[in-house]
Amino acid sequence: MTRPGKVQILWRWKSGHAPAGESIRWHFAAHGATWERREADEMAALLKSHGKAVRLLSVPG
Repeated sequence: MTRPGKVQILWRWKSGHAPAGESIRWHFAAHGATWERREADEMAALLKSHGKAVRLLSVPG
């Protein structure tokens, strides 16, 4: 079940997948754009498949 609403996506490299010399810190996907929850879930799955950890932040309103 997906929840309605807008979210922002944060990602970071998982420690075993980070390229050499790359810092492991959180980044906003698409420069902090807001996403519909269904689209965000799809993008989160893609990011995870590339060795990244993902968080979704709810956008109030």
